[in-house]
Amino acid sequence: MGNAFIADIPNAVLRLPEDDEFQSADPATGITLVTVSNLPDERIRIAITGIDAPPVADVRTTEQRLVLSVTPGITDTATVDEDSIQIIVTAQRTEEDVQDVPISITAFTDQQIEDANIDTSRGVADNTPNYTVFDATGGRFFDYYSLRGLSNFNFASRDAVGFFIDDVPYDYGGFINQNLVDVERVEVLRGPQNILYGRSAQAGAINVITRRPTNNFEFNGTVSYRSFDNLESQASVSGPIVDDRLRFRLSGSYGSRDGYYENTFLDDDVDDESGGNVRGQILWTPSEDWEVLVNASYDDYHTDGVPLTFIDSDPFELAQNINGFNDLTSNTQSLRASYSGSNLRFTSITARRYSAQANVSDLDLTTLDGGQFTSEFTSKVFSQEVRLQ
Repeated sequence: MGNAFIADIPNAVLRLPEDDEFQSADPATGITLVTVSNLPDERIRIAITGIDAPPVADVRTTEQRLVLSVTPGITDTATVDEDSIQIIVTAQRTEEDVQDVPISITAFTDQQIEDANIDTSRGVADNTPNYTVFDATGGRFFDYYSLRGLSNFNFASRDAVGFFIDDVPYDYGGFINQNLVDVERVEVLRGPQNILYGRSAQAGAINVITRRPTNNFEFNGTVSYRSFDNLESQASVSGPIVDDRLRFRLSGSYGSRDGYYENTFLDDDVDDESGGNVRGQILWTPSEDWEVLVNASYDDYHTDGVPLTFIDSDPFELAQNINGFNDLTSNTQSLRASYSGSNLRFTSITARRYSAQANVSDLDLTTLDGGQFTSEFTSKVFSQEVRLQ
C-alpha cells in the first residue's frame, strides 16, 4: 500500500513490557517507520514504510522470536528517468538522439554547461577529449587549437576546425575566443565533417546553439566578483511580443579584471581585460509549418598589453617601453527561415559577419625604443546555406 510493506503473521502474539505495539522511527536509511502490532485472533501485523518505495522484507519466525531483514525499495523513477534522459543534437543537420549519431561526439547540455562553468571556447576544450585551445600571447590575441592532432599553428593554412554559432560559420581562429552566454547546447564533432560543414572542418566541427525566444516571460542573471577586481556578469530576458506568434530574447555578458603582470619600467599593470557581448533574437511563427528567426550579436573585447618577456626573467614581471594592446570586435546578423511539412523540410540560413582585430606590442621586448609590432586584421564574410530534407 503506497510506500508500505504490510504482512500479517497468524498464530502469533506480541508480548511487550508496555503497550501492544512496537514502533521504530527512521531505523535505517530509506526506512521511515517500522510498526509491529497485535491483531485479533492471535495475529501480528508488521508494517514497514519506505521513503520512495515499498521496502523488500524477509520475515521469519522462530521460537519466541521474530526476525526481520529489510532492504529499502528502489523506485522505478530512477530507471524511467535514466531511460527518458535524451541529449538531442543536430550534428547531422537534423535533430537526433546523441546515441544514434554515428560520429565521435561530445555534447554538453545547458545544465552541464552551467555545472562545469563553461563560458568560453577554452572551457569547451577543457572538458572535451582530443581538443585543446590555448592563447598565443595572453588575452584574446589569436587562440591556437588542436583537434585530433590537426591545428591552426600555420597562419597561412586554412583552419582545420569549423566553428559555428547558431549555424553561422566563424572564420579565422582569432575570432572564436568570445564569451559563450545563454547557451542551450554545445557539440564537439571529432573527425572530418566537410560534407555537412564545408572546407574548414577536416579535423572536426564545434557547434554552439544558443537558447531561443520563449513564449513565457523569463529572466536569468549572474554576477560574480573575485581577486584582481575580476567582475563577471551575464543576463538574459525572453518572452512573447504576440502570444504564440512573435517572441524575443535578449542576452549579454560583461567582464573585466586587472592584469596578472607588471611592467616595472612603466610601473603599470599588463594584461588587463574588459569587454563583453550582446545578442538579440526575434522569432516569428506565422503558422505551424513556418518559422523565421532573426539573430544579431555584437562582441567587443580589449586586452591591455601582451605579456611577452625573456624566458630567464620573473614570469610575472617585464620591462618594456610599450605596453601595447589587443582589441577584438565583431558583429553578426543572420536570418533563418524554415518550413517543416509532412514530406519536406526546408531551411535557409543567410548570414553576414564583420570582424576586426588590432594589436600593438613591443617589438624588441626591452626598454629600448627598438620599434613596435602592429597588426590589423578585418574580415567580412557573407554565407548562404539551403537545406532540403
